[in-house]
Amino acid sequence: MAAAEGEDQVVESLRTTAAYVRDVEHALTFDATTASVTRVEPGATTLMMVAAVDPLILYDLVPSLEAGGVSGTASITGRRGTFACGALAVLETVESSDGATLAPAGAAPQGGGGAARSESSDPPGDTPVTGAAPEVDPAVPAGQWPRLRCDVPVEVEAYVGLEATVQVDYRTPAGARKTLRLLTAISSETAPSTVVDDHRVVRAAVDPALLYQLTPAVDAAQVTGTGAVVGRDQTFTCEAVTLYDSTLDDGAQGVVAAPEQASVLAPQAETVDGGARADRAVSCRVPADVELYDGVAVRLRVSTARVTDALVVPLTAIRTTSVGTGIVALVTGTAADGTQTTANRVVTLGLDDGLAVAVTDGLVDGDVVVDPISQT
Repeated sequence: MAAAEGEDQVVESLRTTAAYVRDVEHALTFDATTASVTRVEPGATTLMMVAAVDPLILYDLVPSLEAGGVSGTASITGRRGTFACGALAVLETVESSDGATLAPAGAAPQGGGGAARSESSDPPGDTPVTGAAPEVDPAVPAGQWPRLRCDVPVEVEAYVGLEATVQVDYRTPAGARKTLRLLTAISSETAPSTVVDDHRVVRAAVDPALLYQLTPAVDAAQVTGTGAVVGRDQTFTCEAVTLYDSTLDDGAQGVVAAPEQASVLAPQAETVDGGARADRAVSCRVPADVELYDGVAVRLRVSTARVTDALVVPLTAIRTTSVGTGIVALVTGTAADGTQTTANRVVTLGLDDGLAVAVTDGLVDGDVVVDPISQT
């Protein structure tokens, strides 16, 4: 019959060990692979109306535009109301080496078109007189005409393909008031994506059971990681350790990868030890000055917790455990013939590293406990 807590037992000489102080670290190890990761910020999309204009009109329009004397409004066919152009600009085209028409300074509109339908002027009164639409010179392809661009403000509800009319009011250098009306369609332009981060990672599938240990530590930013390159005498410290969820779209996580890297970056439902399927991976960011190549095997060690100067005993000295506590056989005395007296002691347990466990209450440094695996 087992003795109650604190009740002495006289037993034969047993293997024992003393409680002592050292650091305790809980760590997990993974077989990982190196891959490149690029994080991008998508470019903004702008709705606009772009229409070709007779180059001769620019002699009057451009000076007024540069002087800030131009106002542009637009209306969508079939809908009431007008709105002011968010921006108004003239796009002059240039001929590329392959014959394509390009807009300068990277301001090329995506689609859209149209031409000037009417022009009105007011010699010398205040009431505009509508004139005929300018004739198209067949010797000059319309695709090479300058274009007038009116941006749709972000607060205006509009969609690509809708027909729209742009009206531009301006004054000539001589002071005459003129109005230019353009019938066109709404198009869009998306700015190039911006690379905001480009780096390498070491990534490995995680058994779902380990997420109970990893997730809280990652969320609290308490994890650290080190990598050892397999086959080389090379180690490094991770700049950051995160969890990668392969059930989410890469774009939602800001990750762009080459197709051949997909299985490395996102181990979709990868089988791990025990037949479990892991949809998550642990990811270690590799410092920029570490020489690594995609596909290199790395032994990744991730530390989830660390306690310094902890009082520890071997895990094998813990006889029975419950949540946060355990029982040890504390040696209370030793007779001349080697017979030992022990008493059960309930102790509070802390962090363990797989070999030893921290005892936060119930023992003091130097206490001797029974350990069946001890060499003493």
